[in-house]
Amino acid sequence: MVYIQENLNYSFYEISEILKHIPIEYNEKLPEKIRDLINENKIDNGFIYNEDKTLDNQEMLHDTKVLISLLYRNYWCDEETKEKLKREDENLLEIHEKKLQEKYNSDNIFKNKKQNNEVNSYTDSNSMVVVEYKESIFKKILDKIKEIFKFK
Repeated sequence: MVYIQENLNYSFYEISEILKHIPIEYNEKLPEKIRDLINENKIDNGFIYNEDKTLDNQEMLHDTKVLISLLYRNYWCDEETKEKLKREDENLLEIHEKKLQEKYNSDNIFKNKKQNNEVNSYTDSNSMVVVEYKESIFKKILDKIKEIFKFK
């Protein structure tokens, strides 16, 4: 738990540095509680905002990127963009649920086993190869010795 909390505190520091370099209207859109939370809990991790790079090209923690995207979604984007993001999330959720249903559908589980058995039996019957059996030299010598003792 300490590791997660430290990462979050490092992310707060990175966000506070980013907030210093973005237009003031974005800072004003953030509620005072959020700004206080960030400023009170940040731990310096040496992050330096590079003004020559865009925000998505900055060297920052993954948690920072997630938090920035949440800030964007909840406070900075317009209503139209919020609706678009909401629809995209719903579509992704539906796709994910369909994949899970297909994967864990009890009917499909047994169907897949049957298909796999059919495929295996087909490949087994078609993959038979004729192998020429050659006797080893030792076997030949042993057989000759047996023949000699049989005749006597």
